[in-house]
Formats: sequence, structure tokens, C-alpha cells
Amino acid sequence: MKIENFDYIFGENSTGETEVERARTSTNLYVRSQDHLAFWSPKSTGRILTAFQALEAFGVETLEEVLEHGSAIIACATDQPAATLCSQREALGISIADLAKRTGLSQADIQACEDQTKRSPIRSIERVASSLGLDERLVSFYPGAGGDGALAVRLKSLGSQSLNSNAVLALSEAAWVIRTQSRIERNLGNDKAIDARFRPSDMYGDASYPAWRHGYYLAKKTREILNLTDEEPINSLRDVCESLGIPLLHTELPRAHAGATVASDGARGIVVNTTGFNQNVWVQRATIAHELGHLLWDPDEKLQKVRVDTYAELEDLGTDRTPQDFVEARANAFAIAFLAPLTPVKIEYSKHSDSRSGMRAVMEKFGISYTAAKYQIWNAFDRCIDFEGLCVDDVEPTVDWNGREAFTDDYFPIRSTTTIRRGRFAGLVVKSESQGLISEDTACTYLQTDLDSYRRARSNIASLYLIN
Repeated sequence: MKIENFDYIFGENSTGETEVERARTSTNLYVRSQDHLAFWSPKSTGRILTAFQALEAFGVETLEEVLEHGSAIIACATDQPAATLCSQREALGISIADLAKRTGLSQADIQACEDQTKRSPIRSIERVASSLGLDERLVSFYPGAGGDGALAVRLKSLGSQSLNSNAVLALSEAAWVIRTQSRIERNLGNDKAIDARFRPSDMYGDASYPAWRHGYYLAKKTREILNLTDEEPINSLRDVCESLGIPLLHTELPRAHAGATVASDGARGIVVNTTGFNQNVWVQRATIAHELGHLLWDPDEKLQKVRVDTYAELEDLGTDRTPQDFVEARANAFAIAFLAPLTPVKIEYSKHSDSRSGMRAVMEKFGISYTAAKYQIWNAFDRCIDFEGLCVDDVEPTVDWNGREAFTDDYFPIRSTTTIRRGRFAGLVVKSESQGLISEDTACTYLQTDLDSYRRARSNIASLYLIN
């Protein structure tokens, strides 16, 4: 491309030798509709994009077309985006009514988005796309809009078995958040590849080496990789996930379900249910540790794109298992040994003259629930002490532990932002907007708010979630 074209596309004040460098320093804005891209003007009503967003999504050839003709047609076919949106909704097994309820749009709006003969506001199309787990940037421009077909099939299967439609859509949107967060991290230079020493293991035990024992081994190995001694309590699993570059999301799922791992387009993340027993932060820590066991150590065929775990499965910490339970047995053993290794548990419990104070001391030191502490103390003494006699008077977490794992949900300044989009994701959105990588318009959409509310909350969000 000629330098003078760079100047027109990215602005004379942008700097750099490549189109990416020029786009990163550009203050030029673009606007897109359902099927066109153009330079932004004050009269524009479509989605406002930074030059970097436009380049990343559509490529430099499309920007040259805008320069030459005033606008560029970005729809790849006459049936887009209607065909992709309809196909993805049906692949997930979701009705128009359920999708309308999730997105806040009317059923007529959804039907219009799926009608090839109609044009819809780009903001409506994007809202539908992100709820369906599609890349909202690529609707119309790319067939399938970056959707994960295998993920949709797995979610539909789960929907027919144990999840309601809202939960299927929550996990589908979680896939969108995970992929979007990973992309923003890369663009900010924060991309973290999981340590190569976390090599998925297909060892789930046999008669001489049970699954739970291998879970203990993997927990010890994980602590070694993270440079944690057996005696060190893990003060924040949120921090552990962030250090590994693993998105940790919170959302509402059916009360029986504790959490899930979601894999989509090479990105993996953990989803924690905000209802049920997870309202106790010590139970929530066990949930996150369990999902970490899956995410770090299960091969892809066991992870199955989406793995959803119930509280009943996480509470079952015995070692007598049938073959179909080996995957969960290993993850449970991993979680409890990762949070509270046997030897330090035995030492801490033995410091106290009575069982109740010893139990509570173990819970408080390692940040584990009553059930987890009971099983781990029993295991630490080779199951030679009275299991039923392991009791405690208080099962509630301390204020310190609640603070260490605080999700800052109560302090989030934009109440319209759903829980699944709070946390580090929100901090990354603000950081990306402040560096000109995404527009204020896009930041508002990602955080589900209006411009005035976003501008008032921006600095507060940045201080809540410090992004390097």
C-alpha cells in the first residue's frame, strides 16, 4: 500500500511502518451497518469502530475499498447475516422466544434479524450474535461468524439432558466472553500461554493406581509449577486463574450445577454458578479448583468443549467409583489436594486438642468447606479416625476469605452489566478503549450500558481491575 493511502486510511498523525502499527496509533473512526463499512461522520448511526478494529475485522483491502469508493460492501452473501444467526440458534436448540428474553429484544426483532429480506440495526444483530456465541465483528462478513459448531452441538445435547434454555444461552455467551477476553488480552500484549508443563493426562487410574491418587499427583505437580509449597494456602484462586491466563466468569445457572469448563476456538475458561452452595466462598473455591483440574489436565476428548459439574458430583469425595466416574473422581481429588495437601492438613489438625477446633482451623487456614475439610482430615489419618465424629460448629467463611476471593460484584459501578461480563473482562474492555484499540461505542456495548454511564464508571472500573 502507498504511504499516502496509509495517511488517508489511518490519518497523517498515525505512526509506524505497517498497517497494524498505523492502525494502533490512528484516531480515525469507521462505522459499520449490517452490510456496509464507511468512514464515520457525526450523522452515522451504525457501530462506531476504531481504525484498529476495522483493520482487524475486515482487513486492509476492505479499508482501501472504503477509501476508493466511500464505502465497502462487507456482506459475503445475500443471505447473511440472517442464515448464520438462524442456523446457530437452531444448532443450540433455542427458541426465538428464549433468545428474545435473553437479549432483551422483541421476538419480532429476532425474526427480522433472521429474515434475509430485511435489514436490521447492527446493534440488534450484534446482541443476538454474542448471545449465540458468535463473533459479533464477523457477522455478515464471514460465513458462520466464527461460531464453534462442535460447541453448539454439545450445548444442545446438554440442553436436552439437564440444562434449561437460559443456561444453554449463558454458556454460549460465556464462550463469546472467553474468546473476546482472550483476543483483547493478545491485543494489549497480555496474552499468556498456559505453561507447557501442563500436559493433558489420559491417566484415570486402574486397580493398582486409582484415579483419586493420580488427582493428588497432578495437584502436587500443579503446586510445583506455580512455585507453591505444600504448606502455603492458596489465598486467591481468582489470582491463580489470571496468572495462568484463564478467564474466570460468574453467571447464574440452575441451582444444581456448580460450574463448568468451556473451550471454544482454542480458548478455555471457567464458569462459576453464582447461585446455590457457591454463595459460600469456600465451596466456590472448591468449584474453581475442580474446574481447573479439568481444564489444565483433561485431554480435549474428556473436556468435550463444555463440561458442566453439579454440586452433588463435587461433594462426592469418596474413592469407591464406577468407571464412568473416573474423570470426576480425579478432578475432585485434584481440587481438594490442590487447596489442602494431606501432610499440612494433618499437622494443622493435630495442633488442637479437640476435633471441632481442629476442623475449623483446617477450614480457616486452607479456605476449604466443611465437607472438604472433613474428607481431607479423614484421608490424612489414613481413614483411621471416626469420620462421623469430625464436626464443626461454624461452617461460614471468615471475612478475610470472603475478601480474598471477592468478585467485587457488589461494587461494580454499572448495574446493567450482567455478572458474566464483570471482573477482568470489564477491566480489559476499559483498558482497550483507553488505548484506542476499541471505540467507546464498542466498550458500551460490551458492558451493556450507555455512553454517559460508561464515562462516569470508566475510572472506577479501571481501579477495581488493575490491568498491566
